Amino acid sequence: MKQALIFLTLLIFKNVDGQNIVPNGSFEDVNICPEFHQPCSPSGWFYINHLVRGYFKSGIKPIGGDKDLNLVVVDTASSNRDYWQTMLLCPLEVGKNYKVSLKLATDYIGPNLHDIGLYFTDSFLFFSKDSLIQPMYYLNFLDARIKKLKNGWFEIQKEFTATSANQFLIIGNFSDKTNKQIAKERQINIKRLYLSVDDLTIISTKGVSCPEMQKIKDSLYSIKERHSKPQFHDSPVIKPEMPAQKKIDTIMINNIEFDFDSYQIRNSNMLQYLRNYLLDTAIKKIIITGFTDNTGSMQYNNSLSEKRAKAVAHFLVEAFGLKESGIEVEGKGISTKYAEAQQNRRVEIYIYH
Repeated sequence: MKQALIFLTLLIFKNVDGQNIVPNGSFEDVNICPEFHQPCSPSGWFYINHLVRGYFKSGIKPIGGDKDLNLVVVDTASSNRDYWQTMLLCPLEVGKNYKVSLKLATDYIGPNLHDIGLYFTDSFLFFSKDSLIQPMYYLNFLDARIKKLKNGWFEIQKEFTATSANQFLIIGNFSDKTNKQIAKERQINIKRLYLSVDDLTIISTKGVSCPEMQKIKDSLYSIKERHSKPQFHDSPVIKPEMPAQKKIDTIMINNIEFDFDSYQIRNSNMLQYLRNYLLDTAIKKIIITGFTDNTGSMQYNNSLSEKRAKAVAHFLVEAFGLKESGIEVEGKGISTKYAEAQQNRRVEIYIYH
């Protein structure tokens, strides 16, 4: 009898330690959108814009259940990619170790671990259209343990130590390379490269203490709209009160382009979809950095790169009404980061929360 009680106790502790803090990580629970009265997303998950796509039956046989998350991770006809996001049932704890596991499959060669990552933030990120998210820091799986499964699926696992108390998670391809660069390097001659994701789990190696887990899950599941603007900003998700954490978060946007020897923005319209995000009252500072290609002298290009940064800052102030005092500009001169000169004639916007 005593041995049975000890065994039962060990089982209980194992279950507590093994709680997945990702809601609906199997993607099996389906949200029915009231706008169209049809399935359009996994329950508790949200696409980065209201034009939801990616939650459909792919040509890949599911590894378990009937559903998985289908991502466009490379699109040679666009600069953008697919991203889905959710709110963790328990915030990450700084210094605590976590084990993350997920299953991947693709109908092309792979999957390539450069195409998938996790980005932890302190809020949902919504845009008016598809976007390209290239944060300086995110969780990649290049050093993950890989196990081959059936039907072309692979399981990848790794452990990480939380460096911030974020509670929101975005999944997708965060590579700082362009889609065309990726396709060229891999000699991919197809328009889009899809990646199926299933059974995503994040588990603390030492257990969690989160009494609000079920309440948060119920709150996420209760949000049904997926095609309305703005997405549920008027219906806040329940979030447990936590001590304020010092947060330094950076998002890099590096596809603002300029003509040769010019600081006139070629594609200012691409900044429009960032309006709501840049007007977020939680933003503490914006740094705008200009670059040039390697044509001309270093002195001239240092000046030109600064003018490009100032041109973008001026646009944000005039078009969005941002305060000049909250924006810093700098010119870093010549860039050889990209093979194409046009991509080196750019500005990067760093947004600090």
